[in-house]
Amino acid sequence: MYPCAEIRYDYTVNGEEYHGRYKRGFWYDESARNLAQNFVPNEQLSIRVRPDRPEKSYVFEEDQSWWTGVPL
Repeated sequence: MYPCAEIRYDYTVNGEEYHGRYKRGFWYDESARNLAQNFVPNEQLSIRVRPDRPEKSYVFEEDQSWWTGVPL
């Protein structure tokens, strides 16, 4: 019903490969497109991983190099 941006990513912890997903909903299509454009394919992505459960990962926009502090 609402537009959303979904980012899928792969990461490795101690030689094991994992997959993650970041999804965020918006009121407007343009806002979802703006967020998705910040996540460039094959570019580095900062994620947080639980040390005791590396299959659990989290993406925070404020951890990314492009973050300006201004909400999209």
